[in-house]
Amino acid sequence: MTENYFILELTTSCNLDCIYCYNVWKENEHYSHKNPSLEEVKKIFRNFREDSIIIGVTLAGGEPLLNDEIFDIASYLQSLNIKLNITTNGILLTQEKVLRLINCGVRNFEVSMPTSDSAIFKKLCGSIDLKKVRAAILEIKKQNAKLSVATVITKINFHETYDIIEIAYALGADYFMLNRFVPGGKGKEFLSQLKLNQSEIIQTLSEANKAARAFNIPVIIAIPVEHCIYDTSSFTKLNFGTCVCGDKKWVIDPWANLRCCEQNPQILGNLLSENFTSLIRKNEVKDFKINNFSENCAEQNCYSQCGGGCRFCRD
Repeated sequence: MTENYFILELTTSCNLDCIYCYNVWKENEHYSHKNPSLEEVKKIFRNFREDSIIIGVTLAGGEPLLNDEIFDIASYLQSLNIKLNITTNGILLTQEKVLRLINCGVRNFEVSMPTSDSAIFKKLCGSIDLKKVRAAILEIKKQNAKLSVATVITKINFHETYDIIEIAYALGADYFMLNRFVPGGKGKEFLSQLKLNQSEIIQTLSEANKAARAFNIPVIIAIPVEHCIYDTSSFTKLNFGTCVCGDKKWVIDPWANLRCCEQNPQILGNLLSENFTSLIRKNEVKDFKINNFSENCAEQNCYSQCGGGCRFCRD
């Protein structure tokens, strides 16, 4: 039996307007607003066959708290003994909502904090609510839930890497998730302002490594870094991820469409009418995985380290 992990996108809506947002509906005006209902979510997960084990679901968006049925959806998934996480910008989190989510089965909170500077937060996210993000982080820790602070590193904020990790540590984060900017969604409009060059990525990794050593906080490089392109051998305090998209990790969008990756707009089919197991056997999935295997992977035998890296970061 295969084990699978899902990102469940609960809404197309968001209370921020981040210029680095990767959501695929940000670059296609034909997408309409959508919040999946509890009944739709139930139908999706009833359609999974017994030969697929769901090891976890992350509630995502948009901003998932803008789906009014999020607590009922979380409770339903908890009833299936599914491990639940949530990724949120934190602005809408109150003590009541944190407690309700915990009671509904959410054990891991991932809160986005892309900067330590209010002016940069406004530039990146179109909001002046950075203080609310910090308040949410403190509330999560007050309730003894697991907390990851996540940052998307761009040309605008990469010089803050050390400071952001230090603040995350001070606020009580259990982990720090470092994501380099991936050109997609709205981010495609702002490439010149956001996209890092190789030297800036190395500088970011170096500062993250220093912070991980100084504060003894696990720093996870969530967007895979190609070890044949970047010399990561000296960054011994960083935890480098590998690409498992289209293998163990999948995305279910607000319309119940199945995709291989959050960054990938290609739709494999719809889980309200089609079976998950049949969808992941499609040639599109095979092509998705094969296309991430390059000559460098074969020559340097490093594919197992990064899974070919992130195909959506390449020029």
